Amino acid sequence: SERNGKTFSTTFNFEGANTVGALDASQFAKYVLVEENATLTAPAGFDVTTTVEGLDVLYEDGTYKLGIKKAYVAQIGEQGYETLAAAIDAANTGDTITLLADVTEDVTVDKKVTIEGADFSYTGMMKVNSGLTVTVQNVNFVNGCIDKVKGTTGTLTVKNCTFDGTGSNYYYAITMRGGNKVVVEDCQSKGFVYGFLYIPKAVTDVSVKNVAVTECVMGINVTYGNKVNLEDVTMTDVGYGIQSHNYGAKTFTMNNCDISGEYAIFACERTENAVVDTFVFQGTGN
Repeated sequence: SERNGKTFSTTFNFEGANTVGALDASQFAKYVLVEENATLTAPAGFDVTTTVEGLDVLYEDGTYKLGIKKAYVAQIGEQGYETLAAAIDAANTGDTITLLADVTEDVTVDKKVTIEGADFSYTGMMKVNSGLTVTVQNVNFVNGCIDKVKGTTGTLTVKNCTFDGTGSNYYYAITMRGGNKVVVEDCQSKGFVYGFLYIPKAVTDVSVKNVAVTECVMGINVTYGNKVNLEDVTMTDVGYGIQSHNYGAKTFTMNNCDISGEYAIFACERTENAVVDTFVFQGTGN
């Protein structure tokens, strides 16, 4: 408490097993577990510390106790998981899985979830079921990529991610092997064997906005699809900026894009396919 301009605090030391109905959450009370087997059953959210070296204060099943914290790399709500795969396995539809540390593992996202990277790095292949709606955001892919497994109905959204494929064997940062829609916004990519985005199967709607691509053979490679919208996309130091294969007629709409390379736009024609790609240019750009 504060009296006459002075601050007083009380420290409560706990030994053995203890249970209290409520704790003072103010700055004037301190709660300390002072021996290895000390426990304190009390509501969550209080700052409980310890003087026992080598142990941490854990809160499990309504009780503060001492132990060694597990090295969690992901969490759903307040529950931590030692691997991203374990978090995905435990997730329910609509959950957000948040990274707590850098991750190196291959995973398959087979549920409708959001992967919140919290600006940690991910190394490995992240496969996503094309039949589901999945969001991946704020992840730094270092020698890592997203590869959509086959499907027809899902939507993949990738936002505010960086992709660095320098020295890796991954061909593309993002491969969309089917699905209804892919949305990529506010991303950067460099150094992949081939390029940034590959659409080898039919995808109805492709939207790429505010993306910078460099140091690759191809920026965007589209084989099938209906419409491809590019806005504020920059490509430098690429062999082919946009490569299109005319397996199916597509409309590319480009708005305020700046694409440089040996071939900024490369349309690869198959003589047995009597289809035409249409390119629509809006705004300014090169």
